[in-house]
Amino acid sequence: MPKKTVVGEFEGNKFVLENTWLSGAKLFHGGELVASNSEQFALDKNKAIMSAKVMIGEVERLVEVFAYAIFTVKLQIRIDGKKIAGDKL
Repeated sequence: MPKKTVVGEFEGNKFVLENTWLSGAKLFHGGELVASNSEQFALDKNKAIMSAKVMIGEVERLVEVFAYAIFTVKLQIRIDGKKIAGDKL
């Protein structure tokens, strides 16, 4: 199955989002799995499909993944509401 990968960086921290049709989406921060979602469809592009709180420096940040997936998959990573990587939704 094809895999879609989105990579973003925020204040020197690397975030990787991987999505496959059968395994769902997985969000990694510095190589560590921090969130996952196994839904096959994402119909509301304004609602996060997963989120995680991560420490960046000494500050806790909210990392959210947004998706829109019907026939094609569009993915976006946001930190504290600001897009850091991914498609335009």
